[in-house]
Amino acid sequence: MLVLVLIACWLLPAIKGLAQSQSNASSVGGGVARSVAAQPADRKAETITVTVLCETPEGRPIAGADVTCFEIDAWTGRSRVKAALKTDAAGTCRFEGVTVPLPDVSRVLRGHSTVFCAVAAKAVGRASEIRTLNVGGFPALQHIKGSTGWMKLILAPARTLHGRVTNFQGKPIEGALIYTGEQPSSALPVEGFCSAKTDKNGEYEITDLKEWLRPKNTGAIRVDSREGNRVIGHRVLDHLTVRVWHPEYGQKWAQCRACPGELNVQMPEVGNVTGRAVDATTKAPIPGVFVWAEAQRTGARDVNAWYCSNWTITDRNGNYRLALRARNDYLVLSNFEGFIPKKAPRITNLPASTTKTVDDIAIVQAGVVRFHLMNAASKKRIRFSSKPQVSVALHGRPDPSPQDQLWSSTEDQAWPAEFTGGDTFLMRAALPEWIYSVFVESKDPTISVRPSVTAFNVRQGETVEIDLPVDVTKPGPGR
Repeated sequence: MLVLVLIACWLLPAIKGLAQSQSNASSVGGGVARSVAAQPADRKAETITVTVLCETPEGRPIAGADVTCFEIDAWTGRSRVKAALKTDAAGTCRFEGVTVPLPDVSRVLRGHSTVFCAVAAKAVGRASEIRTLNVGGFPALQHIKGSTGWMKLILAPARTLHGRVTNFQGKPIEGALIYTGEQPSSALPVEGFCSAKTDKNGEYEITDLKEWLRPKNTGAIRVDSREGNRVIGHRVLDHLTVRVWHPEYGQKWAQCRACPGELNVQMPEVGNVTGRAVDATTKAPIPGVFVWAEAQRTGARDVNAWYCSNWTITDRNGNYRLALRARNDYLVLSNFEGFIPKKAPRITNLPASTTKTVDDIAIVQAGVVRFHLMNAASKKRIRFSSKPQVSVALHGRPDPSPQDQLWSSTEDQAWPAEFTGGDTFLMRAALPEWIYSVFVESKDPTISVRPSVTAFNVRQGETVEIDLPVDVTKPGPGR
């Protein structure tokens, strides 16, 4: 039996207006309890096992390939080596205990919620392959005995891209990192695969790239997927995008017309941005905040002509400095576990060869929501001995009344709560000044979810406990 219940009718498109009228409501059938308890410690991240198969384009297994699994920090995008293995005679290796990130509302909205690892493979004379995994299952992990899933990496013959990186005055830049689109798009690049650093003469050589030649159908739209009347595709480009990054120049996108080949890159003139990350409530500086700036679109049609970004971590006094392409507009953003940005500085027409100090990045401590299924007849919470066939999701959108919040979207968002054992479903880092409701799905034939209506908010650093009444038709094992 499949039971779907939407708690909080204002999420239905026809009656969304109810959200505004109930922005301060917090009543629910089972009751709401509020506290300022510390962040919960009962978070139990799941782990998966991934088997990797390396093959040639002709389908032959590659033995002895070097395969590295990088775990990606969802808050900073930085990666660390989980394990490094070699493929066996069948071209396979297996990574055990890969951690899947736990649900987190604020992390979802910053765009780093689902990516949790990157798998990179290389072999002598072969182009490296890098694949990212996310909670949504892209790329799809096919079932294989003894593993959560597996992925196939095709290692084509290697080609070389070389060149030189200079500043706007033509002087060589040492230590610039050059990498291609093979790298994770939602995380910082992993070194050693499809990348290289410049030497003291500004020269580099990437020796593990696939061949790339200008497609004959450049400019055409290539269909990626179809779903009913919906078609998703992309325009076929006449170049390969290569990214060049240096902490003193930021990141620049360059166009490579062929690989193998030569690509020389001149970095633009820069200006510097300095500032602090502070607690929005206490105004105390916060160290360890991941800060990055993104160029905002200008009148130029070619994104490569104006795009720039850069990133850093605040020091022990909460200070940061970013070097960025001059004469651009920027938005400065941040990530810090358990906090969300309240205000993001904006920069207009950054001057060259100067340092501009911007307003503080103000971040606020997020809240926590705990959900409990409660037997409506006995008024007691239901304890599960194993992961139940019931899922709980949090729906929400920004309260339109605050004037100084960062969130501009008014669309409904949804995040799955995690089952942490016993009687608790947990969602950490719920956003202050958002209006929430609960969505429950039951595939357990003994549990029927009762329709109910609620709209509630979560204040800074607050823990909200919500009991969700359900009907239990027959006690099951462990309940």
